Amino acid sequence: MFLQPNHVSRCQRTIAIYAATVVWSGVLATNATLATTYNWSGNGGPNLMWNNPANWGGIGFPNAAGDVANFGNVITQNMTVHLGQTITVGVINFTEGTHSYTISGGAPPLSGGAASSGGVFSLILDNGPTPDAEVNVLAGNAMNHTIAADLFHSCIKDDVGSNTNLTFQGSISGGQAISHRLPTSNVGTVVLAGVNNFNGDVYVQGGTLRLGVNGSMPNGSTLKIYTPATVDVTAGVNETVQCLVLNDVPQAAGSYNSGNSLGRITGPGSIISTVMCPAVSEWGLLALTLLVLAAGTVVLRRRMAPKLA
Repeated sequence: MFLQPNHVSRCQRTIAIYAATVVWSGVLATNATLATTYNWSGNGGPNLMWNNPANWGGIGFPNAAGDVANFGNVITQNMTVHLGQTITVGVINFTEGTHSYTISGGAPPLSGGAASSGGVFSLILDNGPTPDAEVNVLAGNAMNHTIAADLFHSCIKDDVGSNTNLTFQGSISGGQAISHRLPTSNVGTVVLAGVNNFNGDVYVQGGTLRLGVNGSMPNGSTLKIYTPATVDVTAGVNETVQCLVLNDVPQAAGSYNSGNSLGRITGPGSIISTVMCPAVSEWGLLALTLLVLAAGTVVLRRRMAPKLA
């Protein structure tokens, strides 16, 4: 879903973030029979626990493949939700438009604000037997929701809508290739703010992908950017990739920035390509897909990536 016709998904598990309410409601209906749905109700302070059933209406908490976690308009201040343990979930929906949610792997601060010595936990995105695991973000507001916990999945896709930002602050790990696809009508921003060690490529087809730190993309990855999408490279970031492709044209090895990238790279930083990519011949390897879509979503998707000739 949300792939261009020549990029048909053969993914077995997908993580997606959808902002449009119509799309979101359809996705929920598709997955409803395969998952337990939990609605966040906690509003007793800025730091609350994911693994406390009281914060989910007292009926348990999402921690199984296929479970749905809804973070809606129930908070009156910015909220950090601490996992409290390693958590597995199939779908995360953010529909809060006034305050921001942050999903943290660390322990909440002690009374008085002192740092806690509690453990650090990870978020595993797994939608079980259904093809799509999702993180959905409501479009049309200026909120920045953040996944600060380390994230584990074999595929990633990001979708973020108008005036909406989604930040991945933790490390993204995955054993397959990665693709980042953004539709042309998207104007949202996905921020990679952590050092990542996924194993694969990134495709950007719309909106903005922001590289916030050195190591946002592994050195062995291929970066492909298509008009009108942009990759914004922040000050001090000189990101090394294996090869760079602009609008399906492989670029020579070298350093690329806002002045020599056909308008596809913005910001004061640069991207360093070590070799020229060979031509794409066919779809082959499983890929990790980052998608930023028009409605306002971030998605992690495993799909078939192209084989290089």
